Amino acid sequence: MKNHFNIKEERAILGTGLGRQVEPVPHPNRVMTRHYFLYLLEGSWGIGQNGVNYEMVPDDVLIMPAGEYQHAVSDTLPITKYVHILTSVMDGDCYSNDTFDDSEYISLDTKISCRGYDAPKKLFQEIAVESFAKNKYYNIKLSSLFKVLLCELSRINTNDATIRSTNFFNNAIRMMSQNPDKFYKIKELAEIFSVAEPTVKNMFFKHTGEPVHAYQIKKKIELIKMRMRTEPNLTMKMLSREYGFCDEFHFSKIFKKYVGLSPTEYISVIQ
Repeated sequence: MKNHFNIKEERAILGTGLGRQVEPVPHPNRVMTRHYFLYLLEGSWGIGQNGVNYEMVPDDVLIMPAGEYQHAVSDTLPITKYVHILTSVMDGDCYSNDTFDDSEYISLDTKISCRGYDAPKKLFQEIAVESFAKNKYYNIKLSSLFKVLLCELSRINTNDATIRSTNFFNNAIRMMSQNPDKFYKIKELAEIFSVAEPTVKNMFFKHTGEPVHAYQIKKKIELIKMRMRTEPNLTMKMLSREYGFCDEFHFSKIFKKYVGLSPTEYISVIQ
């Protein structure tokens, strides 16, 4: 699920604050009518939304949209500091799995790590200071600063998602090469690496141009062809077992489909 925010219209900043918890306290259990953005400066804080738990550490941003249930997970550490922003709800704002037009909406994960990026912290603090000062045209400036903040969070969120997806793909390929006797299903890979099933499908197609199962077969066939050239005494039974095929008949059928020759025909050609 992602948070989708309308960026075409001016948005009101309804409140900001620089918080400091000296003693451990839990997050309140509540449903708010405004969007709540939290940047953790120091300490830690466990906060949940709709039953999903998020452990906040310094430089994490937590986005809690209006209408969703927020609840306590773990108390703050002593001397926990944070900045928060409350914003109005605009037409089209929502929390869902739907895809939205990038020219009109910015879509963000609920928790975003901003470690290594200076802009989000500075923008949170600038918005807080500007809202207290209430200089001339401060409402316009606050709305503009908040749009910039959303853009910065989107850039970081996109970069982080790309890194996570690439790491997943590399680790999945490594696992497959280390376990050639297995065929991994999409659901199984998603559970092992804690990613969504669509992510598994999309990453394999993006990097290989093939579905997950087809990629595994292709790689197995390439390995088998190499072994046939270097180890001519291998039997079809041995190869089918070592590369995860049901039996020799299934292996032979798949091999011919991809190579154009049966295993026996292929061996006779390369000898």
